[in-house]
Amino acid sequence: MADAAQQIINAFVEGLVAGRSLPTLLPGGRTTTSKVQMDRARTALSIHQSGVRRVPLETIMAISVGAENAEELNLPLHDLCVTLMLDDEQTIFAFEFPDDEARDTFALCLGMFVDTRRSEAEEEAAAAAAAPVSMPAAPVSLPSGHVHVYTNKDFWGPTWCQVCNEFLSGMKNQGQECQTCKQVACHKCAAKGGACGKTSPKASAPPAKAVPPAPTGYPAQSSARGAPAGLEAYQDEAMGSARDPKKKELTDGQKIVKRFVQKMVRGRELKMLSTTGRSLLCFVVLDRDIRHLSIQLAGKKDAKQRFVNLKSIEQIYVGQDVAEDVELAVTELSVTLVLDEGQAIAFDLDNDEERDTFAMCMQMFVDGNRKDAERRKKKKP
Repeated sequence: MADAAQQIINAFVEGLVAGRSLPTLLPGGRTTTSKVQMDRARTALSIHQSGVRRVPLETIMAISVGAENAEELNLPLHDLCVTLMLDDEQTIFAFEFPDDEARDTFALCLGMFVDTRRSEAEEEAAAAAAAPVSMPAAPVSLPSGHVHVYTNKDFWGPTWCQVCNEFLSGMKNQGQECQTCKQVACHKCAAKGGACGKTSPKASAPPAKAVPPAPTGYPAQSSARGAPAGLEAYQDEAMGSARDPKKKELTDGQKIVKRFVQKMVRGRELKMLSTTGRSLLCFVVLDRDIRHLSIQLAGKKDAKQRFVNLKSIEQIYVGQDVAEDVELAVTELSVTLVLDEGQAIAFDLDNDEERDTFAMCMQMFVDGNRKDAERRKKKKP
């Protein structure tokens, strides 16, 4: 498995170092072709588009897949696009790919190298901040328990508050991280503060310079974007050394949600119920931003896709306990999604555990998207 993943990554690097010509989307519905190259040190991209723009990998704040934010970015994005947003939040590069495999390979492999560069930049910043101060300093006495020093942070993969275990929803500024112990917290828990569990410096140690806040968009962990076969295992092995060895283990509940996300992002076949009592086998995919469901008749690549925005799901029912106006032949193993326009979609799962996991995780993501939408609405002037 690792060998197959390594071959995928090697082919990606070889092709990008040589340079790839990629269709590039521009505002106003225009399209051009850009030559995209990565240096052999895997630290920066060179994008040839009306001149040459050098893009250090650590400045790539977000990599999104598909048509998310097409209207906001004023770009004709579609399902086969990969969009790079730089940390100035103004510079956008949107590339088009011939199929979903090429799209996902580009997004996943580039995301790995971006994560690596950001980890290296964080270590360099920490080392520079911890460098000895030239002027002598008197010994200080610090209390044994510090308070958390939280700063806002963007997270690239499914992340939970380590205080209340609530899922952090949204694409940007989902929560905060303590600069001392790296504890992740939702905004509500971060506002409460609390004692930081990291051991204080010894009384005789000179004060170190304060560590500057991490740049916006700094990923706290390797990106969870739905890996092609074999790549996920390789990524866990390759990136393991860069992760925080003191990072807390996931709870059983978080492991269940993580497995659910991984399965849904890759896509799974589910039986969808109809009003006639028949069931259709459909291929259901959750996008990597956990914002939309894609539903397509299984086994037919040219079948029309239906996209369901998670914000549009008003109610989730389990089993046969559904609203009276839902005219679907649901069973005890059904999960029914009622949309805001009154339509309903029902899936039949294999057993009670699969049914309850599907309902629980979907409800969590629906609630998270609603809260994110409310937050964005309040921020608008």
